[in-house]
Amino acid sequence: MANKRKQNEIIREQRRAYAELMELKKMESGEIKAENPHKLEDAMPKTFWGKVKNYAYHYKVLIIVSVFLIGLISFGVYDYVTKVRPDIEVVVYTNHRILDVQMESFKEILTPYCTDINEDGVVEVTPINCSVEKGSESTQADYLSSTKFSTLIAGDPQAILFILDKESYQHLLSLTEGETFIEGEPLMLNKEIYQKVKEKSGFDLPEGLMLCYRRIAGTLIEKDKSGEKVYEAAKVVLENMKAEYPPEEFLAEE
Repeated sequence: MANKRKQNEIIREQRRAYAELMELKKMESGEIKAENPHKLEDAMPKTFWGKVKNYAYHYKVLIIVSVFLIGLISFGVYDYVTKVRPDIEVVVYTNHRILDVQMESFKEILTPYCTDINEDGVVEVTPINCSVEKGSESTQADYLSSTKFSTLIAGDPQAILFILDKESYQHLLSLTEGETFIEGEPLMLNKEIYQKVKEKSGFDLPEGLMLCYRRIAGTLIEKDKSGEKVYEAAKVVLENMKAEYPPEEFLAEE
């Protein structure tokens, strides 16, 4: 009895397989049209969050790149809007080391004589320290200061005011082969300025420092509209400083 049942199952299986084979051949010959019982719509998510997850899965790389770019652009815009931009830069180029805290003190003295050149509502004077210690062994810091100074004088439209000592002043004259790098007569810093810087910073400035402004005619800065505005403002700063702090005697040569 068991053997007969098994034979019947085998026969039914053979018939089913044969029927499927015949149906497949009819599909291949075009006699009947194949129908897919599984529709694409049935596989698609129906809920809102299901659709969100499905989209995120297929476009995750695009989403990550887009979020990164949006964040980068947003940071750039925020930094530009909130960052205080300098109206004028004061470059310290001396053969005697000047501390940053001394430069900050001098910035406080100089700021009232400057104007809002870039019209952003804030008067910002930025000191840039390129001082080196004469006679000391060459260091990486000295090299970086010299490189930074060269870059500034080459084409920074805000770097118009300079603080020099007599050695650096003569050095600039020798580099320009007699051409005028510094325009007008420098303002030799008097004892009152020295005393104010010492009171504010706690340190003495080197002797023989002078405040001056550079020439822009014939340079890359001359072609920059902002550079021309800073140049005109620097001349006014120097004249106002001279009126408030009568200069010490200026010695162009040793």
